[in-house]
Amino acid sequence: MDQSFYFLFFPCISILIFVIFHIAIFRSVENISVLKSILAAYAIGLFSFLLIAAFVFSNGFLYSYAALEYLLCNYFFYSVMCFCYFCLINLTDTSLRLRMLYELKEKQSEGLSKEDMLKFYNANDIIKIRLEKLNGDGQILKTNDRYYHGKSRLILVAYFFEFLRIILIPKSQR
Repeated sequence: MDQSFYFLFFPCISILIFVIFHIAIFRSVENISVLKSILAAYAIGLFSFLLIAAFVFSNGFLYSYAALEYLLCNYFFYSVMCFCYFCLINLTDTSLRLRMLYELKEKQSEGLSKEDMLKFYNANDIIKIRLEKLNGDGQILKTNDRYYHGKSRLILVAYFFEFLRIILIPKSQR
């Protein structure tokens, strides 16, 4: 069988390993955040990615001119799929709309009043929890009841998505 066939599947195997280890780490390690468990699983999946690549290379594919290109493309594919997984997990965790729909579905027989929903989804409580998380991670700093930007690298992600929003969404719809 052509060795390039293996290059199509080893990022998929690594992604499967990533997902399995994320679930195992997140469920077995107490007080670990979703992000830290995903980063740990990413490292384990990347290690498996490199082991599989070494196996394929050791079978003679190392001398092909396309080997480095396959490796870089598959690493990019692996990383993008891990990021998509993170976004999917994070979306279900942080999306207020999804959580509200889930609560309404769970209480379908008796329904929820607006007052009941406001008890669960009070804007002050949501902001308080978000500020506590950001402050606890050092992404923001609190001094004299004022908040300041901390050591967060997420600002780069925010700038990137703001840039995409400016490019992709017309000004009238922002």
